[in-house]
Amino acid sequence: VSLVLDQMPGAYNASFDTSATVNGILAQAMGQVSVTFNNQEHHLACQSGGEDRLKMLADYISQRAEGLVDRMGPVGDLRLLLMTAIMIADEFHDFNDGELPSIGVSEAELKRMDVAMGKAVIRIEELAKNLEI
Repeated sequence: VSLVLDQMPGAYNASFDTSATVNGILAQAMGQVSVTFNNQEHHLACQSGGEDRLKMLADYISQRAEGLVDRMGPVGDLRLLLMTAIMIADEFHDFNDGELPSIGVSEAELKRMDVAMGKAVIRIEELAKNLEI
């Protein structure tokens, strides 16, 4: 799910349509979701069609955070979000036999890039041969 917080300057413009351009780049229609975190409403944008998934993920984060607030009392947004993220990362670590996902490029992504690079090399070689003739 890719998302953009509406509070980021210039990151999202509600008037986007499928033919709008921003800095010469075609803007795609984006979905919007309103979520509540720590009793505050936040408006998020995501790829069109990803609204239900984004809402589900945001609700999960919010529920986990509410559990912390129930045990600890009121906590500031930043600290609550950090504690919630650490708690979820810890559970993910336990779930994956002591492993966290790599922050770097995945094996699948490396393979995809390798295939793309191989195709580009072949195409460049073909073009070079045509120039030699």
